[in-house]
Amino acid sequence: MAIDNTVKSMFAQFQSDFENAQADNGHGGLGWWPEAGDWEVFVTGMKVESSAFRQSDGMEIPGFMCQFTYQMIDDPGSEEPRTFQGSPIRVAADPSKITVDGSKIKQEIETKRLKGHLETILGKSVSNPQLAMEEADTAISGDTPIAVMCRCQYNTRGSRTYKTEYLTQSLSG
Repeated sequence: MAIDNTVKSMFAQFQSDFENAQADNGHGGLGWWPEAGDWEVFVTGMKVESSAFRQSDGMEIPGFMCQFTYQMIDDPGSEEPRTFQGSPIRVAADPSKITVDGSKIKQEIETKRLKGHLETILGKSVSNPQLAMEEADTAISGDTPIAVMCRCQYNTRGSRTYKTEYLTQSLSG
């Protein structure tokens, strides 16, 4: 099969996006994930960055995204313990700007999930999100591994399957 010259000329513009794309082999945008259930994992990374909180009506509100990375402690499906990306937690910086009821519920659910992650990682109650995230980042990048119980859930809505993880218990210290 010959590739049309017009298509060939498009490859130069497409090069950067293609080069930076993460290969998807059917695992979805988050890559490989463990089966549904509770798993002992190490928390190996945390990424926090600006990201819009999108309401169900399409309106975007300034906010941030927090995503954790995990490594299986015991991985029955692999000789070497695999890693996986947690589901991104996106919240609005100013919840009072959320105008759609369903999106207010989404904000509440994601806020509770973020707080649950941070409290499990730190092993204590937290009330200040900035201080808690800074402390969690320091702990995760420190010399002592952070071991937790991670509940992986798959929820199907229509033709889409959503992955969500909850950190249910600290296994460290």
